Amino acid sequence: MAHPVVPPTSYSQPRYPPRDDRRMSGETWPEARDEKKMASQPFKLSLKRNLDVWDFENNLAQINVASSTLQEWSRHYNAIAQEQQRSHSTIPDRMPTLESCNEMLDLQEKIGQALERMRDMIYQQEHAAIADQRMREQGGKGPADYDPEMNVYGDDMKIHSFPGSDGKKRRGRAAPPGRCHSCNRAETPEWRRGPDGARTLCNACGLHYAKLTRKNTMKQAQGPNGSSLRPKSMDDNSPRPL
Repeated sequence: MAHPVVPPTSYSQPRYPPRDDRRMSGETWPEARDEKKMASQPFKLSLKRNLDVWDFENNLAQINVASSTLQEWSRHYNAIAQEQQRSHSTIPDRMPTLESCNEMLDLQEKIGQALERMRDMIYQQEHAAIADQRMREQGGKGPADYDPEMNVYGDDMKIHSFPGSDGKKRRGRAAPPGRCHSCNRAETPEWRRGPDGARTLCNACGLHYAKLTRKNTMKQAQGPNGSSLRPKSMDDNSPRPL
């Protein structure tokens, strides 16, 4: 008697979470990239200031070298012309070559370019100083008053220290208009509320500040005993008089 063929039981593969290619390739999460960008802001501002100073000094050095070469060249051929005038010669016999004249013209062009770059840098500095002065007259803080290496919240970003409490006040200097009051960032997908009012924190700082605010509110609601229930007194447990 032939036995019926029993179909093989289906074997279900275990389900694993989908692989995150970003971990395999070393790509960081958006939050991590934002934190790295926030931490690099003071370094970038300091680096920019150092580069501006280096450019200014480099332009002065180029002008000094080129002008010294022009001065030596003109002094040399001027002395030759003075000697030949004493010999009653109308045309100098030893004239500068065309190649040397072209080299002097190139140096003159370099001097002009360096002066134009310095003029642009001075114009930007004066324009920033005027804008800073106008902002001061309006009662605000100018960009010169902002220290990128100082956090605007200081110790107030901790759980037990928030705006509104009289125990501590916020430390640091305010950010320029249009920038985050914590990290000085100008670009963010969304502006959020902070201790200075609405739209004063970037998305990352605003979420962090809201999280700390919720923790502080929950801890204050629980009370010193760590529970939101009010303990009963001894009078509540005593029997009521008839």
